[in-house]
Amino acid sequence: VDPSTPVTDAALAGALAAILQQCAGVGRPVQLPAWGSDVGKAVRVEEVGSAEAGSAVLAAIDAFKGRGGCVLLVYAALLTRGVDQVKTDVMVDMGEPPLVVGPHRICSSELMALLLKGVASGNFGAQNATNTAGNDWPPALGVGMLSSSELEGSMTICNALKSPAQPVWVLHGGDHFTLAWAAAAGGAGDGEGPPTVPSTTPSEFILYHWNGLPPHG
Repeated sequence: VDPSTPVTDAALAGALAAILQQCAGVGRPVQLPAWGSDVGKAVRVEEVGSAEAGSAVLAAIDAFKGRGGCVLLVYAALLTRGVDQVKTDVMVDMGEPPLVVGPHRICSSELMALLLKGVASGNFGAQNATNTAGNDWPPALGVGMLSSSELEGSMTICNALKSPAQPVWVLHGGDHFTLAWAAAAGGAGDGEGPPTVPSTTPSEFILYHWNGLPPHG
C-alpha cells in the first residue's frame, strides 16, 4: 500500500493485538492500560484473555490513537510480558535498562524487540551477545530490520530480519528507528513490490520511508 491508503480501526487494532499476544505468550492474558481522568497521570489496567485481545483493543482504539496512545502501547507490552520477565530478557543479551532512553525519550533496541517479537532481548545481530554462537529471530510478526551498524561494519544483522515474510523493515539509523515498506508484489500497485520468491535477477520496486521525528516527521 502507498502512504495515502487509509488504515481502518479494525486493521490497527489487529496489529496492536498481535503485538500484545506475542508479549503474553501461550495461555497468558493481555494487560490493557487506560488513562484515568488525565493523560499522563493515573492508569487503570484491564486484564483480558489473549483470544479476546483484538476485540478489546478495538473497543479502546480511540485511546490508542489519541494523545498518549503510544505510551499506552508501551505500558501494555511491558505489563503483559511482566516487569520481572522484561528485566530478565534484557540481561540475557547483556543489555541495560531503561526501555526508553533519555533525554530525548528514544526507543531502545530492547523495547523495539519487545514490540516486534514479544521478548525484550535487543540483539538484532547474527551472533549472540558473546559472539560464541549464531543468533536469529523467530518469524514473529514477519517484520524485518536493517541497520546502519552493518554498513559501518560494527554488526551483521541476522538473516530473518534481512529477509522478512512481509516487505516491511524497521530501519535503525544509529540514534532512532524509522520505517520502510513496499507494496506487496502481485497486489495493489502490481510491479511496485519486491518479488515474493528470492531471485538472482535484479529488479526495481518502490520503497516508502516514514520518519516520525521533527522537523521532517
